[in-house]
Amino acid sequence: MFATGHKVTSFQWINTYLSSIMNEYKGISYSIFPIKSCGEVRFPRIADFLQMKKWDRNWMLIDDKNQFLTQREIPALNILKTKLADDGFHIYEPEKIHEGIKINFDSTESQTLISKIWASEVQVYLESKELSNWFSEKFHKSIRLVRAIQGERKKTIASKNIELDLAFEDGYPVHLINVKSFAELKDRIHDNLFIEQFRASIIYDGNKPYSEDLEEEFLVDGVHFRKVKACVRCIMINLPPESDHFLKEPLKTLSSYRNFGNSVHFGIYAFQV
Repeated sequence: MFATGHKVTSFQWINTYLSSIMNEYKGISYSIFPIKSCGEVRFPRIADFLQMKKWDRNWMLIDDKNQFLTQREIPALNILKTKLADDGFHIYEPEKIHEGIKINFDSTESQTLISKIWASEVQVYLESKELSNWFSEKFHKSIRLVRAIQGERKKTIASKNIELDLAFEDGYPVHLINVKSFAELKDRIHDNLFIEQFRASIIYDGNKPYSEDLEEEFLVDGVHFRKVKACVRCIMINLPPESDHFLKEPLKTLSSYRNFGNSVHFGIYAFQV
């Protein structure tokens, strides 16, 4: 406990100290994607985001071989919307908000199977046939909806001396985009570009374009984050909102100036400290 004429908690003091030694940025929006590669749920405040972060990529779709499915295989997943509902999430198509399905926070399904995310195998819960059939009928192929088992999947980052709990994220818990980097990219592209195409967890107002390349730690709305690595981009960023048609941009332009060792970088992965 520290005092300077009035009481200040140690937590407040730590935040004040961190602000003095690293950059602090204002958050613009915060998002989770309850079903991997489907629609987002956006929050205006970081406190709401942190409270709901446990549901980020908590579900995913798999095929008959138990391999995970994304917009790479089914671009039309990009059309689906997700809305926070009582005790769960409502999944629906645009203009059909009163239809769709609901996935509950607390499912009673207990059947498990082994699925794959890239080269990693992970044990998952299989959700109900009703939910899986909705996706199968919608996309005309055999699809199953699965749910993460808490504590089942972990990521060790030796360079940071930390082990992180993951659900169905590709590899890291938080994906951040600097809005000034996005604005600089948009200026290079003479066409519509939407920041939603990058499917970021946090969009924040950095001090200049690509300042995230050089920063290892920073604060967003008072919350301390540590960078793990740059985000390598793929064709998924070429899907405009509510479209199932891949364009050439922005990956084409990014490849011309953000290519590092044959990987295109934009945005960063980080974790909360």
